[in-house]
Amino acid sequence: MIMNRIILFVAISLLLVGCSSSKKINRAPLTENNASLITKQMNDNALSFNTFKAKFSVHVKMNDSEMDLHGQVRMKNDSIIWMNLTKAGLEVYRFMITKDSVFVINRIGKQYAIDPVSSLSKIINSRIDFSILQGLFTGNDFYGYDTEDFSSSVDQRLYRLSAINREKIITEEITAESAVSIPSHTLWLNPETFRIEKSEIRDASEGLDRTLTVKYDNFKKENEMLIPHIIDVDLSGEVGFNMHIELTKVSVDESLNFPFSVSSKYQRVSWR
Repeated sequence: MIMNRIILFVAISLLLVGCSSSKKINRAPLTENNASLITKQMNDNALSFNTFKAKFSVHVKMNDSEMDLHGQVRMKNDSIIWMNLTKAGLEVYRFMITKDSVFVINRIGKQYAIDPVSSLSKIINSRIDFSILQGLFTGNDFYGYDTEDFSSSVDQRLYRLSAINREKIITEEITAESAVSIPSHTLWLNPETFRIEKSEIRDASEGLDRTLTVKYDNFKKENEMLIPHIIDVDLSGEVGFNMHIELTKVSVDESLNFPFSVSSKYQRVSWR
């Protein structure tokens, strides 16, 4: 059961990370007083895609435990995130995330779950929604969140954007009650490509200090896009957790399917 919980935790964390790309290079002056310009260049150079697919290997450390897993991730922009995890060549988990729901198949326990996306926040004990998941996975900023309060600086030759209490922009689809706010968000950008090389979310609410840090490295050009093939994730707080991820066979805008069928012999449970 402990191994199952670790693998589930890895799966959720993997949904928070991924790849990024660069469409063009427009270098801005390396100064501290141009947050709006840096933000615009970041958005102009964000990954634009309809579908995304990649295979990955991941080495995980969680407290005193370590393991190696493999898997595949598929995405449809602003719609679906699909992922499976394998160990020793056998699938152990399959996930599908939509804007409002999370679907899970546990092959080891012969169980499945269908829960609201908000249940992910409880599993990792941090605030999350579909926009944050997809943003971290693509290396983009979080779609639909306010950018007016970003402050800028230069940190070790990278642009640094930071904001406190980033609010979700209220729309017909997003109500004030359902909107997720980000207590503290910091981004470090390459000054030539304006791609995010590091993203950090910090939540010190409820007497706890939790920080999720994602670093992107080893960028390679594929299909005219710069994609990081090494990703390091660190989640600090109650649980010491980090992952080293290597991506292979990355493709963008291919025709994809998102298979998710559950055996009638599996028991429905809740991860909330």
